[in-house]
Amino acid sequence: MSSRLGFGEVQLFIIALAVTSCAGEPRALREPRALSEFVGLWSAEFSRRDHPSLPAGHQTHATIVFDSVVTTPHGLRLLGEYHLDSTSGEEQGDLVKALLGHDDPCLQLRGDLMAYAAPGGVLEMDFSPGSGDCGLVGRLTPNAAAGLWHEPGFTGSRANGEFRLLQRPKQL
Repeated sequence: MSSRLGFGEVQLFIIALAVTSCAGEPRALREPRALSEFVGLWSAEFSRRDHPSLPAGHQTHATIVFDSVVTTPHGLRLLGEYHLDSTSGEEQGDLVKALLGHDDPCLQLRGDLMAYAAPGGVLEMDFSPGSGDCGLVGRLTPNAAAGLWHEPGFTGSRANGEFRLLQRPKQL
């Protein structure tokens, strides 16, 4: 007698697994977060995926402060600023180079940050607003507070990796 599952049993198992995983998830986690929920103080951790000379676990850390949500001709925008704080690597003196692997005139140690809700429930973050072929752009899945970043260029991405946001507790 065989203990293998038939095709119909596998389909039923997959459907049951999907239903139980969605049923246990709080409703707030299934809906996109409002931009106003991001107003506050955050820590960001950036890691590189495409740089073979960086050691495993190399990260560049930043502080992000979103201070307002404004209406622009292009829709609602979350405004704030960032500050590159430190890196887990050797290059503490040049944090832009530690993050990107090279200098970039559009990305500074600190600067303005703009974000907006994009289709699919993601948060697009622009660390160098107005720059088309340099700087840093992130795409965050808000419910997971994790996403991907890249350094745009006319010929494609020059550097890329993963990042995550961690909300800092409100100070009294």
